[in-house]
Amino acid sequence: GDLVRQLKATGDKSVWQPEVTKLLKLKQELADLTGVITPNPGDKKSKKKK
Repeated sequence: GDLVRQLKATGDKSVWQPEVTKLLKLKQELADLTGVITPNPGDKKSKKKK
């Protein structure tokens, strides 16, 4: 995760995109092995405004 953050801060998308793909694959493998699904940070529920 830290490597991806560093690459995103300094590199081109073609540099960091393969690392993001690896990270997502590893997260999926972990979820499959443990049975615990980790939510994606972008999947947060939006707060309803009154």
